[in-house]
Amino acid sequence: MGGALLETEARTILKEGISQGISQGISQGISQGISQGITQGENLLAALMSRLFADGRAEDAQAAACDETVRKRLYKEYGLTKE
Repeated sequence: MGGALLETEARTILKEGISQGISQGISQGISQGISQGITQGENLLAALMSRLFADGRAEDAQAAACDETVRKRLYKEYGLTKE
């Protein structure tokens, strides 16, 4: 009877460990995804600003900094997005 109890306890511990590992993995994956997304967004905006300033389009740079619609239009104009 002791062996069956130990086996049941081992299965319970294993299930809890797997569950905890999955939760930690998901949390870490979300955190890394957010970090990568922020970096990609910053790089995209920096590329747009660089091109706008190089083309003497400071007013468009200002508008892009403040207006998402303008920013998306300019990303498309400069071929910086897949859309």
